[in-house]
Amino acid sequence: MLAVAGLATGVLFSCSGPRPTQPNTEPPVPTTLQWVGTEVLYRDVPGKHDHSLLFVLATWCGWCKKLKAETLTDSTVIHILGKSFNIAQIDPDSDTLVAYADSSVTCRGLARTIYRVTGYPTVIVLNREGRETSQIVGFRTATALVKELEQILGVP
Repeated sequence: MLAVAGLATGVLFSCSGPRPTQPNTEPPVPTTLQWVGTEVLYRDVPGKHDHSLLFVLATWCGWCKKLKAETLTDSTVIHILGKSFNIAQIDPDSDTLVAYADSSVTCRGLARTIYRVTGYPTVIVLNREGRETSQIVGFRTATALVKELEQILGVP
């Protein structure tokens, strides 16, 4: 055992004992949803996941409110979304400009003209390049949404 006496304080420091453990390299499990701007869905940015989801949620829609209050607060849903998806949301009735590909468009235009959304809630599924691969239309329970997200990720 190696011991060093402190000169001014008389304190004895010991260098023996358990070895320090390696720090955990896993990112922390998210506890809330981390929404991003739509530009992340269409551009190559650092830390971008391979899959993106654009939630089209109307403020007046009861099923959209239920999805946000029940499904999107579920810890398993939050974990999967945070670990594997870039997520953004728009209001299909808004004229706010958002990024789309190399330009901008209103939320209304993105939902109705580009993605042809006709029912709410709708989740647009996008690949890494920002191209639509599918849509999830209508309310989903947490269990049902988890199954669909796992299918998107290729989880058996």
